[in-house]
Amino acid sequence: MSKFCTAGPGLSLSIRTVCYYEGLPNVIKEAMCCGKAVVAAKTVGIAELVVDGRTGLLVEPGRVDGAAAALEKLLANPELGRQMGGRARSLFKAKRFDWRQTAQAYREVYRRLTDKSLTV
Repeated sequence: MSKFCTAGPGLSLSIRTVCYYEGLPNVIKEAMCCGKAVVAAKTVGIAELVVDGRTGLLVEPGRVDGAAAALEKLLANPELGRQMGGRARSLFKAKRFDWRQTAQAYREVYRRLTDKSLTV
């Protein structure tokens, strides 16, 4: 994680790829924890982590032009990226996205799926 947090001296964002179906992607949580602005696809789960315009920028899934424009916006305005990154870190700490929460969420999904399969 230390390499991730120190990557790109002077940059206020980090570029990583995530799967659209990951839910609450760890790579986004890691970026937020490190105080990095996030550019991500506006999908379920990700939109729960990233507050568009406050902690990062959300773009429509599959829209490379939208992602490029969001990255250009942050690269052109490093102070905006630092502000978003600071808010991202604060939000991350306030919401306490940790493994216990993740495990509990998976447990709940499995419980609901199991309950439904028993009643069908």
